[in-house]
Amino acid sequence: MNKNTLIILVAVSVAIAALGANFMLSGELNRRRVEEQLTYNTDVRENLSPRMALASLMSGSFRGVAINFLWQRANNLKQEGKHFEAVDLAEFISELQPRFDQVWVFQSWNMAYNISVATHTDSERWFWVSRGVELIRDKGLRYNPDSVALYRQLSWTFSHKIGQETDEAHRHYKIMLALEWNRLLGTPPRPGLVEQRDLDGQVVLDETGQPIMRLAEIEAFAPIAAMDQRYFAIDEVSRDLRKQLEQVILERAQDLVVRGIAESEDPVIEALRNLAYSRPGVFDRKASRYCEQWAQTEPQIVAKLRAMIEQNKPKLAAEWIDTDQRFIEDFPEATERVGALRLREFKLDSELLRRLGIGTERVAAQNLGFNTPSEEGEISRDAYIDDWLRQTDPAVVRVRDQLILPYLRAKTLRDTYNMSPTFMFELMEGDWMRVADNPLTDRDESQPLPLPIDWRHPGAHGMYWAWRGVWFSRQRMHDSDEFFFELLNVYRMVIHNSQWLAHNGRLTFDPITRYYDWQSDPRMIELYLRLYTGHTDYIGGIYKQSVAAESLGIGLEHFYEWAIDNYWWYGYEREARALYRELQRVFPDSDMQRKRAGMPIEQFVMREFFDDLEEPDLARQKIIGTLYQWLRAAYINNEPELAERRLRQAQLMYRRYMQHWSDTPRMILPPWDQLLTDVCSSYMLSPIGQGDVAAQILSGRYQFWRYAPVELKQAMWDRIHEPLYTMIRRSGAGLNDPSVLFPEPPGMEQWREQNRNRATQGN
Repeated sequence: MNKNTLIILVAVSVAIAALGANFMLSGELNRRRVEEQLTYNTDVRENLSPRMALASLMSGSFRGVAINFLWQRANNLKQEGKHFEAVDLAEFISELQPRFDQVWVFQSWNMAYNISVATHTDSERWFWVSRGVELIRDKGLRYNPDSVALYRQLSWTFSHKIGQETDEAHRHYKIMLALEWNRLLGTPPRPGLVEQRDLDGQVVLDETGQPIMRLAEIEAFAPIAAMDQRYFAIDEVSRDLRKQLEQVILERAQDLVVRGIAESEDPVIEALRNLAYSRPGVFDRKASRYCEQWAQTEPQIVAKLRAMIEQNKPKLAAEWIDTDQRFIEDFPEATERVGALRLREFKLDSELLRRLGIGTERVAAQNLGFNTPSEEGEISRDAYIDDWLRQTDPAVVRVRDQLILPYLRAKTLRDTYNMSPTFMFELMEGDWMRVADNPLTDRDESQPLPLPIDWRHPGAHGMYWAWRGVWFSRQRMHDSDEFFFELLNVYRMVIHNSQWLAHNGRLTFDPITRYYDWQSDPRMIELYLRLYTGHTDYIGGIYKQSVAAESLGIGLEHFYEWAIDNYWWYGYEREARALYRELQRVFPDSDMQRKRAGMPIEQFVMREFFDDLEEPDLARQKIIGTLYQWLRAAYINNEPELAERRLRQAQLMYRRYMQHWSDTPRMILPPWDQLLTDVCSSYMLSPIGQGDVAAQILSGRYQFWRYAPVELKQAMWDRIHEPLYTMIRRSGAGLNDPSVLFPEPPGMEQWREQNRNRATQGN
């Protein structure tokens, strides 16, 4: 045997041994990769579409060269304005690199920010913005469910591109998002507290036999979350189990505070947090391993974990096949209706839900006298939908609103939107916002913080995807500066969206006329304060960047001042006073505090107006602006309590203005009743635009005219009706007879006679 032959034999032997070792170890390595959730699949081609798998196999070692060429070609197509060709090519690039998250980030950003602004109409722009969202949400995240970068980009698109005003078509984006989600989830209920009910419609009682009350928005979403947990949440541990875990985490955090240990220094609490959003099989294996590790050191936690493992077993053993059939078997009262739908070729899917949403709008529009034709070729099926939606029999309403619609909504959110109704509901319930100890405040932050999230608002989606990213990324923590930077950025998006929801989270939207308006929501103020003040140590421990954590506090003092004003004028006087005391304690030595020193809160909330009294134009603008807020709250948004407070605020400002300028007749405002009439008349006669825009704006005018008191409409009528009718006829809004929506108020002849008599007596 010569030397070369020996070398060959040795090399072959080593290769065979290496292959054998690889075969023996790959199973264990893949098991640990899944368990630690370092990758979504052990095979990079698993769960890929056939086209993706084929592209990955065929390109082989030339894939990198091909991708570089395709990237350049896609960019050239975009520059040439060939947007559809560019997107098709971009999607193929994504298929060649499905596990590389930056490909999805870039292509989504390119659609939403570059291609969209190269188009010419608002509808075209919205098409590309929504395509950018769908690319990550519906495709990218399915292949990279633990990617922090994808969650951050998705949150940024909702909060910045759709939610902010940087794009001239931003209002169209907001309206289209609100319309889509209004059809999906229905119009949210009026704010307030309501009784909690189960799926059978029975009131849920507490230990004393009293009804449990919760926010109307949360109660409206509860049936959807219940259907999700029952039929679709196969990739998540149960909601009840997760709440038990969060309670264990909270108790552990409180114990650490007593012992003076930072959460970031405790491996147990970090491991428990990683368990919270594990998939069922992963949860079972990891919890068992922790039980072995902590058997001697943490016996109480181990006992709770063992109970949770037993609770999770039915989830793993359940058969998640043909959920439609299981739904019918569980709720036989829905069988007849589902059968009738199937006879008309409807399936229990997102298309039926879309038709029901459009049907709800059509019925409401017809009730107002608008002509809303059915889709072409769908008259008979739409007639059946409309008839079903008009029925008021309690049994029919229960099957429709408490069973079929929640089932369809849960299924559509999972299958079409890649969203977890269970996670959405948990965000609204607010268990995730319990803080173990916060020395900065007297508020009890150990209790859940219920959140009235309106899912038609872009900030709600920005919050959802950012917080989803924080939770999932925690399952694969590692000491990478790049990873921590990404995690810090996505957590910033959580805080940014919480502040945004406080500033304008109360949404008013009419799907018929597309009227859209938003206002601040004081119910969201504590969310931002808890996220900042309650999680400062958490941020510092996770990101190991105390300076970065402190940077989150920039503008916090200004937010406190804004929040106090907002609480006060929305009628939350107790909360305003408590927050004012907290502000002085948190910022005892700031320049702004020196200006506030010794100032009672009554003076503080009027400080800006008092400063503006020397500028009469600015002071008058604030009075009139406050009256416009009163008008919207009273007659458009149906918020009588807020309207009363806005009216009191305007009256107080009016009195102070009149006292200040009493010696200067040319600065005096009209009498109070006349000022109200002037403001309302100005509102009714402000420009309405053309076409669809005019129809949207007219919906607000109609709401005002419908609910305003007769005396106010009488005082306005002779001044506004002719120019208002002329403006409507010229607008192209499709309302040939304006008197249908804006009729003459009753008693006008008598009112005119009374005013002539007053004028005669005055002379």
